[in-house]
Amino acid sequence: MNILTDILSLLKRKKYVETAKPDDVLVLGIHEEPDILGIASPVPYKDARLIKIKDLATSGDCIHTNIPEAETTIAGVYKDMTTVDDECYINLRRLKSLSLDLTIVENGDFIDFDLTIDDLLNVNVLTVTKSGDDTTAAVQKYDFHKPWANPTVAMAAAVSGDIVIVYPGTYTIGVGADVTDDGSQQMVKDGVILYMMPGALIQYTNATGTISLPFSDGGAFHKIKIRGKGQFIFNADTSTATDFFNLTTHGSTTVDWEFDSIFTKRRFGGPIAQNPNFASWRMVGRQYINSESGIFQFEFPVTSTNKFIDIDIEKVTITYNNALKPTWTVNKLMNLSTGSIVNIRYGKVSYPNAVNDGGFHENDTCDKNSIINLTIDNITRTNGIDTFVDYIVYHNTDASKGTYTIKNINTNKGLIKSNAITGEEACRTAYLHGNIGTVTNETIDMYLMDFDAVDLLYKIEMDLVHSGTGEYDKGIYAKDSWRVKLSGVLKWANTIHEPINVEVGAGVKSLTLWNFMLSEVGHIYCARNISAGAVDIHVMNTFSTKAINAGGGGSFTLTQRIGTITVDPLV
Repeated sequence: MNILTDILSLLKRKKYVETAKPDDVLVLGIHEEPDILGIASPVPYKDARLIKIKDLATSGDCIHTNIPEAETTIAGVYKDMTTVDDECYINLRRLKSLSLDLTIVENGDFIDFDLTIDDLLNVNVLTVTKSGDDTTAAVQKYDFHKPWANPTVAMAAAVSGDIVIVYPGTYTIGVGADVTDDGSQQMVKDGVILYMMPGALIQYTNATGTISLPFSDGGAFHKIKIRGKGQFIFNADTSTATDFFNLTTHGSTTVDWEFDSIFTKRRFGGPIAQNPNFASWRMVGRQYINSESGIFQFEFPVTSTNKFIDIDIEKVTITYNNALKPTWTVNKLMNLSTGSIVNIRYGKVSYPNAVNDGGFHENDTCDKNSIINLTIDNITRTNGIDTFVDYIVYHNTDASKGTYTIKNINTNKGLIKSNAITGEEACRTAYLHGNIGTVTNETIDMYLMDFDAVDLLYKIEMDLVHSGTGEYDKGIYAKDSWRVKLSGVLKWANTIHEPINVEVGAGVKSLTLWNFMLSEVGHIYCARNISAGAVDIHVMNTFSTKAINAGGGGSFTLTQRIGTITVDPLV
């Protein structure tokens, strides 16, 4: 084989191409000079081989890498090499700015980084430390050498856009005397960010009177923001029944509060008399402790639209120390309407001694155009004062929509009460899981759940165990609530009361049982008509081995008995 002769033939015939394909080949071989003079023909190449163009193109390439190679956590420009449609690509990363203040542009042979710092230069960072001095501190840009001693004094000196950073330590306000809101005791200010370092604690020691701290907006629009892992203590006198925190009153004010812990001896919130108002209220933190039976009250004085409330707290503890405040509800929302959305989540809730005349969470006069969602991962309610109506969720003339997910329940009180409302379009869902225990100091008999709401759409899925007698041992009550649909399992060890109690109201239809099981019923009956009139329960795939009781004198009808397995006769 004489490769050289073939190549010369191709040259003579001008077989040229301008572009080589990746799988085209070249000839490789060893060329030697002829060692005999006068030889006219070419000397054949030794060790002739072929190589593809694509292999030749990469055989001598250097390895692409980002240096130094050990810094694997630092972003690099080189990404990788890929082949697409027989084309080889060396892939390099583009540069991207995540800051609105930094732009990256191509400029001929250069890449320009343009940082706009005018806005940043106009921001003052005021630092507060235990070694600070309010008389020598300065409002300057990033001046950490002249710190303040009191966060409220620093806040008074700040202007919108500034940041007040509070370093670890306890900062006490109002020692030895009542503190009024004189404009210099505010720990927040419009447009100023309060940043609390871990270990920083602000403590108010007001003895008496209503505290308008920390969130008074004076009736003007405020944007209030607290960041970090701060701790807050709000002390108060417990000798009166009217101590509150004043809330904001402007309809466009926003509150955004992040914290590690809050401890307060006051009801945190605003009753109608204070005309509370805002556009949004957000609180996110690890722990909230209130020794005066309250968490939050948002009682808007009039029907209020487009309000947003977002509360997420890992641990909530409520206690009771004040006999003059016996009827406090704990969470209360009032007069919410179109466009208003509330999302509340608590991780672990405990209120062993709190007084509660209504519900741990109460919706009052919220209409069908509002949405209220509540999630509690774990709740313990034992040994409460037993002369008050006490439910975890209380819908008081409430037609709002929403979902209620309450898990790991441990209580000897009630679960849900919904009354005095024509529901119509109101549609709610509840998921209940836990145990209902016994008490020894019972003075009232109450229903475990109580529904007296015409046309209220309420789907309740449960996995509950009622261990025996107690205050809330009269089972589930329903009147005019046939669109309330119960599903799941209820274990009922009580021997005194039936687990289901229905009553005739505006109509005979009282309740719907849907894929519902009554398990281990201790009473001789599984359901009872407590009225003298005829009453009806809609059932589907509902199981109990006990009979139904028309003990009130009226007739008792089960309709739409699709798959129903209640085998005992009507008594």
